[in-house]
Amino acid sequence: MWYFSWQVLVVISFARVPFGMSSQRVRFDPVRRTWWVKIRRAEKHLSDIRNELARFREVRRPYDVETSIESSGDGGFLCVRGHPPLGDDALEEELEDFAALVGDFGNNVRAALDHICVALGHSGNKFPIYTADPWIPDVDPTTNEDRNQKRRKRFEDSTTRVSDSALALIKSVQPYMTKAVSVELDTLALLAHLSNADKHRRLVFTAKYLCNVQCTVTYPGHQPQVSTSAMNGTWHGADGAIISNMFAVIPGLDPRVEAVGGIEIGLKEVDRGRAVNADWVLPGTLEGVLLRVKDDILTPLDKLVV
Repeated sequence: MWYFSWQVLVVISFARVPFGMSSQRVRFDPVRRTWWVKIRRAEKHLSDIRNELARFREVRRPYDVETSIESSGDGGFLCVRGHPPLGDDALEEELEDFAALVGDFGNNVRAALDHICVALGHSGNKFPIYTADPWIPDVDPTTNEDRNQKRRKRFEDSTTRVSDSALALIKSVQPYMTKAVSVELDTLALLAHLSNADKHRRLVFTAKYLCNVQCTVTYPGHQPQVSTSAMNGTWHGADGAIISNMFAVIPGLDPRVEAVGGIEIGLKEVDRGRAVNADWVLPGTLEGVLLRVKDDILTPLDKLVV
């Protein structure tokens, strides 16, 4: 009986401790700083985003064009407006993949914040991101109840057992503390919009602009006229922008007008009904989000994890 009991104890001990590890090592292992793992993944996504942005700019695609004749003192000239190609299924699929890539970036940055919030307190914690101050009473005049009470409770539940010093830092970086023109332009607010888009089973919204444009006008019996716009990449035109107004008009002849160029991608209204009607520049906006989270939040909070 004693021998059998000893065997059982040995089996139980080995079942609890992985082979090659002492129970003392398991007990005193330091906290795994998994938030930096998530940040490394986000940095990889950001590198892929930069590469994709460059490819969209460099690949020449045919634009849809419309023309009009504008008058001048010496006669007239042909004005050409460009539009990103409609009905290009391959381009739309590429844009969907790109939007998913931006969403992956946002999810990993958001997860990094959640991971450190758990390490600072309770396993059910989630890093709060508030665009309105929940600590200021918002009294409903009809019921005399403070509408912010539930929001304060959610904030407190999300930061269970977080130390006072860490909690003070978390509160100090909230979007409602921003000095931006609009709270929705705060980088943490944008991060929340990115992650919410995925949570609600939506892709982020991308905006398309014209860039690196080459326009060719050919009149029957004449040499083609070629106009090139901003090959250095400094000019970006919206849908319907004038891509050339340098072509002379030849009376009595109808020209063939063609335009090719790259596509500049921006980020637009990533959370319907909340975000301001603005476009965010890529990749700069995402770089700002990552820098804010790494330098202003994770680095100081990391020092408070015990």
